[in-house]
Amino acid sequence: MFIEGFVLVCAILFLYCMIQSYVNNAMNYPPGPSALPIVGNLYNLGTAPLANLTTLGQKYGSIFQIFLGSQRAVVVSDITTARVALLKNVNDFAGRPSVHSGNIYSHNGHAISFGNFSPAWKMQRKIAHGALKFYSAGIEKLETVITREIEEVFQQFDLSKGEPHDPHHCISLGVINVICSLTFGSRYSANDPEFRTVLGFNNTFAETLGLGNLVDIFPALKYVPFDSENIRRLKKAVKQRDRILVKKYKEQLDTYEPGKIRGFTDALIKVMKDTEQDDSEIKSLISEDHVLMSMADMFAAGSESLTSSLLWALLLLNNYPEIQRKVHRELDEVIGPKRLPSLLDKKQLPYLEATIDEVLRLRPPAPLGVPHKALVDTTLNGYNIPKGTTLIVNLWAIHHDPKHWENPSQFDPERFLDKNGNMVNPASLSYLPFSAGRRVCLGETLAKAELFLFIAQILHQFKIENPPDCPYPSLEGDSGMGLKPKPYKVCMKRRC
Repeated sequence: MFIEGFVLVCAILFLYCMIQSYVNNAMNYPPGPSALPIVGNLYNLGTAPLANLTTLGQKYGSIFQIFLGSQRAVVVSDITTARVALLKNVNDFAGRPSVHSGNIYSHNGHAISFGNFSPAWKMQRKIAHGALKFYSAGIEKLETVITREIEEVFQQFDLSKGEPHDPHHCISLGVINVICSLTFGSRYSANDPEFRTVLGFNNTFAETLGLGNLVDIFPALKYVPFDSENIRRLKKAVKQRDRILVKKYKEQLDTYEPGKIRGFTDALIKVMKDTEQDDSEIKSLISEDHVLMSMADMFAAGSESLTSSLLWALLLLNNYPEIQRKVHRELDEVIGPKRLPSLLDKKQLPYLEATIDEVLRLRPPAPLGVPHKALVDTTLNGYNIPKGTTLIVNLWAIHHDPKHWENPSQFDPERFLDKNGNMVNPASLSYLPFSAGRRVCLGETLAKAELFLFIAQILHQFKIENPPDCPYPSLEGDSGMGLKPKPYKVCMKRRC
């Protein structure tokens, strides 16, 4: 009886796969592995979706199709196809799929990061972009804010007295304080309990937002009267974040003075008030919750991804001391010992700039990006893509494509330099760390400035050494919404 049942199940699955293959060919959908009923291609993703999606791309090509449960998705694994999808077909793939975890994080799509493409989203992004632009040109220059927090990081490093320690807390403090200064015009001390809360909920977001939530793949599970551990953690973190954001927003709103901009939130309030006078439509499109979620986007994206990139940079420079020595040599020759590097020095420090780009290539902040959604029936690489299809851009595969990068797993900044030692234009390379098109990272300019100043000034003042008699730390990362290094220890020693 068991054998007969097993044979029947196999026959049904075989027939299902044959029909699926026929339909895919007839409709001219992208190739891909056979999807099973209900679960789709979850069996292909396993517990390591990043690695397995990259392997599938090597098998099926630059674009392939999978099913996340019953949801159709296409995965793009090369730079040419990614640029067509994100830049040439810029409006076709400008949407965001609605997923339960993203809705919890964003108050049902009110955040720019998780909101679907709509008039409200366009207005919200316009306001946030205007606020960023306005504040960046404001009274206290961006560089002054960042440099002040880097000096605090130096003090924290000095407390370790060159002994092995985990730099995560120091880097997180500096990065979060930059965001707090820019967003609220205030900062945290190293021992502030609220700072530990902020650090905690940012870590939770990084760990719980991604491809690992079954309720995102099987939406009916949200009606089950109990939550998974991931969703419970996410809801708790959102409550903690909201409590702090609402308090900060009310403080800013109650003390707001026209003409005196203390941070991004004041700039948001100003742009909102200015726009309301010129455009009555905004009152029907944008609520106070949209403003709060814009602050949340600034807070989360501007801290967790940047912290991970800086920790990757320190780790890679520790594990590749010859590259660290070249950066030190360039800083000594161009800057000298009497002052710290500034943004004005960027063009004179091509090896340092190439090193930063190589960190972002080797360990992109969001290896699978944030999924897009097709808003219309469209085509990509000659294949038909139905409206509502999820688009996943595999930045990891793009950044490690052996057709474009020699020895792609090696850390080699010189791949970003020409034969004369000048920077190669990254736009000509298989490189897309901040995505592109309608959904390009809103804080890209800020992130690049922070990365440059943090890494340039830390390396100007410190030498990173591996703890004596210890193996080099692992370069394997922990996956979530992004990819962060596993905890490690290094010795931060003053150079002079």
